[in-house]
Order: sequence, then structure tokens, then C-alpha cells
Amino acid sequence: SSIHKRIFMALIKKLLNKGFFESVLNRYYNQDVEITNVHITNGVVAAGENFCSTLSRIKIDYSFGDGGRQHTLWMVCKSLPEDEYQAGFVKEMKMFECELEIYGNIIP
Repeated sequence: SSIHKRIFMALIKKLLNKGFFESVLNRYYNQDVEITNVHITNGVVAAGENFCSTLSRIKIDYSFGDGGRQHTLWMVCKSLPEDEYQAGFVKEMKMFECELEIYGNIIP
């Protein structure tokens, strides 16, 4: 429902905030990164095309600690489906765990 989508997006934006991404990028680049903008939108694909998850598009604008050139990073956040039945199915089938194993250990 519409209220569930608004609550879901509010939660995503609360968890995936400027501080979170600064911490991740600081570790990745091993230097200070300053996030200037985080923009999150829901609905990366059309309704019904992504049964087993919810996808959000994230745009991060940042610069390194010296205040230099701006960079932009685009990413997709994959999370459990908003529907409780579908989310339960995904958890029971351990779909996300399987993907993490493939992308984290098998492919690299």
C-alpha cells in the first residue's frame, strides 16, 4: 500500500544516510571523503518486474577531504520486498544469502 511504501522509503533514507556513506567511502579510499549529497529514489524497475526484492537507486556526490573536485557515485540498493509474504519467502529460501555467497566469494 501507499503508506507502506512511504514508511519503507523513510527507513531506507534513515539507514543509508550521509554518515553511513562517508564511513564506507573513507574505508574504501583510505582517506577522508566529504559527502555533499545523497539522493535515494525507489522504483528502479517497473512494478511487477522484480518480485523478490525492492530496488532503490542511490546517487552520491562527494569530494575528498581537500575540498577538491566533485565526484558522483551511482548504486542500487537491493532490499527485502515490501510485501510481508514475499519477504518471508525470500528469507525462508535464503535468496539473499545465496547471492552474497556468489558475489562475495565465487565470482571474485
